Amino acid sequence: MLKTQINIKKIINSKIIQHISLFTIIVVVLIFFIHTAAADYDFDGVPHTDQLKKVEHGSVKGGVIVDGGHGLAVAKGRPYEQVFSIPDGNITFSRLYVGVWGGTEKKTGTLQTTFNDHEFDTLDLKGDKDTNPEVYCSGHGVYWVVYDTLNYMQSGTNKAVARTSGEIDGRVYCITLVTVYEDDNGENVDYWINEGNPNLHGLGWSGDLGSTNDEAYVKFSGINVNEASAARLTVAYLCGTEDLDDYLYFNDNKLNGDDVAASRDYFNLLTFDVSEYLDKSSEALFERGDEDYVHPVLAVLTVYTGELKEESDLVIQQVTIPELYTDEDNIITVDIENIGTSNAFGFSAALYCDEKMVSKGEISTITEGQNRSVNLTWNPVYSGHHILRVMADYTDLVPELRETNNNNTPLSVNIIDNTPPNITISSPVYNQVITSDVITVEGDIEETDNNITVCVNDIEAVLSGNKWSAQVELEQGMNWIIVDAKDGANNTATRFVIVSCEYDGTIHNASSSGGLGIDLNNNSNMGINSSTSSSTNLSCNSSANSSADVQGPLFTSPFIGAGSLIGLILIIYLIRRLT
Repeated sequence: MLKTQINIKKIINSKIIQHISLFTIIVVVLIFFIHTAAADYDFDGVPHTDQLKKVEHGSVKGGVIVDGGHGLAVAKGRPYEQVFSIPDGNITFSRLYVGVWGGTEKKTGTLQTTFNDHEFDTLDLKGDKDTNPEVYCSGHGVYWVVYDTLNYMQSGTNKAVARTSGEIDGRVYCITLVTVYEDDNGENVDYWINEGNPNLHGLGWSGDLGSTNDEAYVKFSGINVNEASAARLTVAYLCGTEDLDDYLYFNDNKLNGDDVAASRDYFNLLTFDVSEYLDKSSEALFERGDEDYVHPVLAVLTVYTGELKEESDLVIQQVTIPELYTDEDNIITVDIENIGTSNAFGFSAALYCDEKMVSKGEISTITEGQNRSVNLTWNPVYSGHHILRVMADYTDLVPELRETNNNNTPLSVNIIDNTPPNITISSPVYNQVITSDVITVEGDIEETDNNITVCVNDIEAVLSGNKWSAQVELEQGMNWIIVDAKDGANNTATRFVIVSCEYDGTIHNASSSGGLGIDLNNNSNMGINSSTSSSTNLSCNSSANSSADVQGPLFTSPFIGAGSLIGLILIIYLIRRLT
């Protein structure tokens, strides 16, 4: 009897262990599938190939901010900064997005992001091996990275900084913020926030992809159409190309013509009035059209309930402009007042330079009689004198008593050149062996200032467009070739290469490096710089605004003769090593 009871207990325990083991396996498998379904890399799209997923839906008395920029520009390793202006109120939702270009899905890298005083953990960007739930990676290494910033938000100015490193291309498309806040003076707003990274593509740049991915959609359900007085749809794209048609529809109504994702900087953040197209269940449809690659990554629908009065009136009260510099983010503060008798909501203010829009900021609500500030961030390309103006509600989303008073009086400003010339040496290359005692050194330069001077080993170079060329005499053995460039604002850049001369005394070839084909004896068609500086008194290293690039060893110095000094130090070091 006792033996039978023991056997029964063994059987029961065995069954329990089997059930626990089976349950554990099921849980582990479910966790595995839930994780891998969340953000695993897929060339056609993450987490879905044909739609954006809903991450937040709710209602608030206050406003919804969708803001960001400013296009693919900053190189890997350099900080990409974005500033946001958030109204006073209780913030209930906040999500930050960083778009990064990997260059290829096979390369890896890292992303370090800071928001206000909080530094997020460094994220590994693993391309086609990426499984990070915070990272949506698709296509040829196009990343849409998500951060929860609710605990780090503040009313007023907020600053985000992103920096990349590793094998990836690393340029940042944008930093974008979506924030929901409560404000007793705001509007009653229903909102839907959707994110993802579908890769809409053709057969690829080389035409060898086996299939296409032509459409993606986002659904908005449960819309209170009966009480809706206005609706705004905000969408963000990565990789869209100017002059290649693509389409956006809201409930079968085409928005913004035939080229929606049309920015030259491969990032678009656009807002549309969809008030007339609302249904209880609505859908936005993204169509690829002629685009090779385009990534819709964000869609936010805001529906305003309550009475809509066409009695608001927006005016620019003041524009505060600091001293403006190229190659850095300048913050221009704009005070906008609603002098009408009803609220204005869901619109944008835009900054124009010489009639080209260069920055914009989102305003959720300005109540009647209220004055609200918005910060517009602008990184100018060109220096010198330019005309600026600001326009409130530049897309005419707000019904107003008057539509003709949204501009300020245009202002004349002077932008200070703070950008060193971007210079490269194409020939000769580092460690090249030269069999002549004279060589033609040549390369490229990118500089918006016409008053540019390039000197090579203190010899003034010939300029032709964005090309430069100079002949330099070599000595037997190791030779340093130091190239200095200086613009009219005394910004300088220095590059150098080291070559070896093995001249036997029988060859004298002034174009041993191949040359640019520039006729050095006929300068009439060269576009030679009009500077009167001679090679004997040229000072190309006299500015503190200097830069250097790796073509051989790297140095940067604001001091005259720094290149020669460091070169001498390195030569002495090498001689001491050899002896």
